[in-house]
Amino acid sequence: MTIEMSARVVLPVTQLALLAVCSCSQPSASECMNNSECPAQSFCHHELCVNDDEAPHITITAPTQSALVSTSSVLLSGSVEDVPGSGIASVEYRVGDGAMAPLTLSSEGGFSVEVPVPEVDYVPRTATVRATDAVGNEATSSVTFFVDRVDHLWTRQFGTDAYDEATGVATD
Repeated sequence: MTIEMSARVVLPVTQLALLAVCSCSQPSASECMNNSECPAQSFCHHELCVNDDEAPHITITAPTQSALVSTSSVLLSGSVEDVPGSGIASVEYRVGDGAMAPLTLSSEGGFSVEVPVPEVDYVPRTATVRATDAVGNEATSSVTFFVDRVDHLWTRQFGTDAYDEATGVATD
């Protein structure tokens, strides 16, 4: 099934639904052959300029918020998506105040990187992931975890060693 939107543009209902989901205004206003023919915050989709005013969505799955890390590195993993949208242009990460470094996404939008952590006593560290889509919408997501690799300050502070060594997450 198709719906005729102008004398030159005919969209299948499934594509019309995509345009409705992304809150596009006047979907038949601009025809295009590539993104450079579309106004700012828009991208070319099936020969129509589509507005994209939503930032990508970032999910950080590891480390978890307030995790206790007692190893020499921490796994930073999660996913990024921009649906519907113009697509992900770049993803970067940093731990603490360090410089942003590029992250590579899998074909499903997942990321995973081992990040070295210093040998410090119960110091909070923040991992930040930033994603930018093809029209410049940007999102950031952060998680704070704690590093205790010296003599388990956790035990001295809380009187227990109640955390899971495998995941580094406090259980008490």
